[in-house]
Amino acid sequence: MDSKGEGKAEEEPTMDQSKFKKVEMPIFNGTDPDSWLFRADRYFKIHNLSDSEKLTVAVISFDGPALDWYRSQEEREVFKGWQDLK
Repeated sequence: MDSKGEGKAEEEPTMDQSKFKKVEMPIFNGTDPDSWLFRADRYFKIHNLSDSEKLTVAVISFDGPALDWYRSQEEREVFKGWQDLK
């Protein structure tokens, strides 16, 4: 409450992104997708990425069978954003 007795809305603390500069996007080779999604979502939150940025970063992190799969799907233009891929 302020000096007049009126309540103030609590502000959500902002993250200091400089603490996370060394966090790297995890590589996904097609195994253990649940763990990769968990870590990828945290990475995206730290870096405050838009849906289209999330898709771009996710695809860059694909390797091996995961990349082969994405490339075969991309020809059909299936994915418009992160939520489509996820």
